[in-house]
Amino acid sequence: KYEPIKRRDSLQGSHVVFNLRSTSDAPWSTYDMRTFFDPGHYRMYTLIIGCLGPCFQQAKNRIAEVSASWRIKP
Repeated sequence: KYEPIKRRDSLQGSHVVFNLRSTSDAPWSTYDMRTFFDPGHYRMYTLIIGCLGPCFQQAKNRIAEVSASWRIKP
C-alpha cells in the first residue's frame, strides 16, 4: 500500500507498507516505511519498522501508531 504524505513545509514524503522475503522459500516479512526528502538541503529521512508477517499482523495497530507519530523538523 502506497500513499504520498502531504506537508505544509518543504518536505516531500511517502508512506508504504510492503512484504519482502530474502529467498523464494524464506518466510515473508512486512515493513512499514516512511520517507521524507528535503530538496532544500538534499537530505532524505527514512523510518522503517518491520518483522515477520505474523508478528506484523499482531502488532499492526501499534506499528501504524508509531509510524504516524514520527516527526521531522526541517
